[in-house]
Amino acid sequence: MKQKSNYLLMLSVLAIAVLVEPVFGEQAYNEKLKQAVEQALPDAEAFAQKLRAAIKAANAQAVTVKKQANAQVRRYEDQLGVPGSDNPSKSFDLDRLLNQNVPVFAEARDASFNSIPPLLVMVSLSMPDDSLKALIRDVGAVGGQVIMRGFHEGSLKATAARLQTLVIKDSDKSGVGIDPRLFQTFDVKAVPTFIMPAGPIGECNTPGCIPAAPVHDRISGNITLRYALETLRSDGVKAKSRSAQYLKRLGGSP
Repeated sequence: MKQKSNYLLMLSVLAIAVLVEPVFGEQAYNEKLKQAVEQALPDAEAFAQKLRAAIKAANAQAVTVKKQANAQVRRYEDQLGVPGSDNPSKSFDLDRLLNQNVPVFAEARDASFNSIPPLLVMVSLSMPDDSLKALIRDVGAVGGQVIMRGFHEGSLKATAARLQTLVIKDSDKSGVGIDPRLFQTFDVKAVPTFIMPAGPIGECNTPGCIPAAPVHDRISGNITLRYALETLRSDGVKAKSRSAQYLKRLGGSP
């Protein structure tokens, strides 16, 4: 960079020299050339100093950001009990953490954009234990999905520990998922909310977008799954037949 600045400086000086030589003669030419060099050097050096300072500050900021990112990854690993690694990109794998370290979480596998989602029951871990246990057991038994908005106390490890106290048998785990998008899609304001979709969720192809909710029936309140399905079967508008199918799986009258 310094060589380039000096090169540009010399070009400027030569240009001045070419202009002044025919007018002032050799002595005046030499004097003007000296003055031009003396005037240009301080400006060039000041510019070079500013450029070096900016590069140094950018490098320091990059190092700080990298350290902060690595520290954040280590905090996640410590919290989740994941063995550390010198390569954060290899050691921090959310899918692997969910599938291997916290097996109670299940992907909302049927709630895809290309198929009709299953029965969805939106809950919170702040609900009474008895209600949560019954919903996790019954919803899983009929092939539905219990959905939470996010992690308990903001911690994946705390969420896993909390759910372990609510899950009665291993088969119940397959019916539990975490998906804040579904809370936004269905504009869920209260829990539990029982949602019976009658069509696929709208496609969402851009980051941060909220998928459009499909046509569906819903009911909210601290009620049992059986009561919810019976109500949706009798009073529903869009998904009465699906509600009847789930009620039959639960052991209710067709």
